[in-house]
Amino acid sequence: MLVIEPLLLLRQPHCVLMRSNREQQVRRFITPYPQGQAALVATIFLFLIGTAIVSTWSTISIATIKTIAALPNSLQSYYVAESGIEDSLLRLTNSNYAFAANNTITIGESSTTVSINQGSQGATVTSTGMDSTLVRKVVVALETNTVGASFSYGIQVGSGGLTMRDNSVINGNVYSNGSVVGQNHATVTGDVIVASGVPSEPDSEYTYANADHSFALASTNKAAAQSFRPLATGPVTQVAVNIAKVGTPNDNLRVRIVSDNGNKPSGTTLTQASIPASVVGTVSSWINIGFSDTPTLTAGTRYWVDVDSGTSHPNSYWKWRKDTGDTYASETAMSASGCCSGSTNWSNLNADLDFKVWVGGTPTRIEGMTIGDTTAGSGRANVFVDSTIHGSPCPNSYCIIDSPAPSTMPLSGGSIDAFLDQAAQGDICAPPICNSNGDLIRTGKGSSATIGPMVINGDLKLFDYSSLILTGTVRVMGNIDFNNHCTVTLDESYGSGDGVIVADGWINVANNCSFAGSGQIGSYPLVLSMYPDGEDRPAIDLNNHADGVVFYASEGTIEISNNSTVNSLVGYAISIKNNATITYDSGLLDMSFESGPTGGFTISSWKEEQ
Repeated sequence: MLVIEPLLLLRQPHCVLMRSNREQQVRRFITPYPQGQAALVATIFLFLIGTAIVSTWSTISIATIKTIAALPNSLQSYYVAESGIEDSLLRLTNSNYAFAANNTITIGESSTTVSINQGSQGATVTSTGMDSTLVRKVVVALETNTVGASFSYGIQVGSGGLTMRDNSVINGNVYSNGSVVGQNHATVTGDVIVASGVPSEPDSEYTYANADHSFALASTNKAAAQSFRPLATGPVTQVAVNIAKVGTPNDNLRVRIVSDNGNKPSGTTLTQASIPASVVGTVSSWINIGFSDTPTLTAGTRYWVDVDSGTSHPNSYWKWRKDTGDTYASETAMSASGCCSGSTNWSNLNADLDFKVWVGGTPTRIEGMTIGDTTAGSGRANVFVDSTIHGSPCPNSYCIIDSPAPSTMPLSGGSIDAFLDQAAQGDICAPPICNSNGDLIRTGKGSSATIGPMVINGDLKLFDYSSLILTGTVRVMGNIDFNNHCTVTLDESYGSGDGVIVADGWINVANNCSFAGSGQIGSYPLVLSMYPDGEDRPAIDLNNHADGVVFYASEGTIEISNNSTVNSLVGYAISIKNNATITYDSGLLDMSFESGPTGGFTISSWKEEQ
């Protein structure tokens, strides 16, 4: 037993070893090696990626080759399209070359089709070039150069000034380089500005004061006067006195310029005006008074400023500021029972009274006008005469003594020349539109004409319900006569722009002829006459209801009467009478007119669209 046991122990490992080797062989047979599987997958993946890369590069290469091959044709298409644009721009901006709305240009084996879409506000040029089968499209947008004008006032007047009478009304503001004179209920609802015609500084003055001179307390001292000698020879346009009232004087003061007679006021009144008692306060202040008559004063000659009252009362009288030192060189003040007769007994005050006198310039004034009401209205001018402003007679705080600068007219001479150039780019009116004399005449319902730009060598006449449509600026070398329910309208192509009719001669509008823009807000026709002032008739004569239009007389007079109504007038001189009314339209603040096709476009965009 002891011998056998070791032998058994020795045989057991060998059996175990043989079994283990056999299991390993079986496992190797059943399961592949892991390293071989990964290599196979990686190989397949790299093959696919390589194939994709090669395919992509092949596609790109083929496309690049095609693009390179087509590049000359594409460039030729673009260049021919550009050539079409440049050719059209030359024709649009130079009247020596004609153009068609649609045309084709061929260069070698390439061609471009050009279309021009033109309106009053500009044009669009589209050029589609083609070479072989390749297409390139270039589009250019053009904006028409314009003449801008701002009609800021119901009435704007040159040096000829404005006259109003017989219940005429301006609903709006007025700016005039000449005097504004009214009579018989002439009214402006807004503000009135009259440019200065008077020097900004007085010719003669004395302004120091240390006391008051009271007058019109009794019948013996109803007048006071101050002497002066002008430094320059010229028309006396206005004076100012430093005065106040006590109580409630019931009489207006009279202010006069009188000549001298032996170192005292004479009996000769050269000019005079009045100061309403209502405008003088109880505290002394300067009151400016303008004269409608402006006699010439001679430099170095003594004259007198006289202020007097027709009544007197111990509790209601006047005070004029004075200097008791009597230091105004060689001049003095005097008092009397009244003014002005040769027998008036003047007594020396041994003082000098405050005053200012304006001499020289071209006198301009607001006279005889009602401006505004108790809540509105003001006036600015050198001189106010017999006018009521803001509900009270002048002078008051709304009668502003000022020296406004002359206004510039809305349209310059260059702007008007641009209108003439624009019309000249069009046709000269000939049969059948005009007759053999060069006149364009339309009469009766259904009778119409569509014109512009155009020059009419004769007259333009619309009668009895006939109509005219403007597609561009029109110049009439003769006269214009619109009568009896005719209509003048801007074509819709104007958009929000404004159109122009210019006449070398006079313009007559009567009996309810009407005017209209393109239909868009802010579009208006301008009717302009170049007829000069001083001729046998006004440049523009309006006896008509004419809303929606601006009338402009650059060198002449506009006369409006007989219940006519318009939106705005601009002229060298303007006369309004017989219940005529101007009602300002705020849309006139920003008018824009085509300035002409010769170089008349600005390129707003230039781009390729295909």
